Amino acid sequence: MISYMEALRVGIGMVSRGEVAMVLITTMITPVLLKMVYSSEILE
Repeated sequence: MISYMEALRVGIGMVSRGEVAMVLITTMITPVLLKMVYSSEILE
């Protein structure tokens, strides 16, 4: 089992990885969502 301090260090180190993942995911999803929204507007 790891100590509290080791767990804290790992957790703090993973924060930036989560932020990077969110930026990448939202960057890839946004164009797809915009295309879907605008294509449905054209069909109306």
